[in-house]
Amino acid sequence: MPDNEVDLYHSSYGNYELDVYRRVRLATYGEDLGQTSWVTNDESREIPLLLQLTPESSVLEIGCGSGRYALHVADAVGCRVLGMDVVAPAIDTANQLSRARNMGSRVSFQQGDVSRQLPFAEQAFEAVFANDVRRRVGRSQHAAHLRASGTFAAHQVAVRTSLR
Repeated sequence: MPDNEVDLYHSSYGNYELDVYRRVRLATYGEDLGQTSWVTNDESREIPLLLQLTPESSVLEIGCGSGRYALHVADAVGCRVLGMDVVAPAIDTANQLSRARNMGSRVSFQQGDVSRQLPFAEQAFEAVFANDVRRRVGRSQHAAHLRASGTFAAHQVAVRTSLR
């Protein structure tokens, strides 16, 4: 990481349980789904609808972070969700939250770099989604993992700190 870059993710997920982070999430979003993204609450509610998720759906979340949103989706819809993130403390937190909620039969988390080939069978998922992942993640990159009628959704916001 360059000297001028701030790593918010390792520190945020590594200290996820601290009350100050919970208060920031509540003050910023009005509810605590473990958010660290630009996705609004309304957009978060729309994702399962856009993906047409059902209790029979198998879903891959790319860049799952703390896993709170994957747990929320699985709980609300009744579907199975696999969350992936490159940040180890995020996956540790996600697995702890999943165990604490006894959701391990429907929600699991794996550390991995989604810009590389994924270790899943072809057509393993009805839906794949990504919110604000830093690396470019295109649908074509994960199309083989989607079932023929599957849906891919991505939300990305670009922020420039300089106009040069």
